[in-house]
Amino acid sequence: MAEDVPADYLGNSIILILFAASLYFLCVARKSSDFLVYFWILSSFYACFFVIFVLVQFEVRYFFLPKIFSIFIALALASVAWSARAKRGAAGAVTRAD
Repeated sequence: MAEDVPADYLGNSIILILFAASLYFLCVARKSSDFLVYFWILSSFYACFFVIFVLVQFEVRYFFLPKIFSIFIALALASVAWSARAKRGAAGAVTRAD
């Protein structure tokens, strides 16, 4: 049995924040052409791991894949949301040729 370490709580809290951020970024990028792909990847991955973790008691080492996935999907969705927001801002900008 592994002992609880404050660094584990901090690391898991950061992963939880990244998970919430990825859901936010997914909502921001919903008008993007890649939205369905990211939604499918995110929902299927987290749903599968939710079912697996509920039904089977894994060791700690099996939690590394969802943690790594959360980090990279949050970064990918942040870049998609950033570019979608930039495109929306550029499309809404009014230019005058005076």
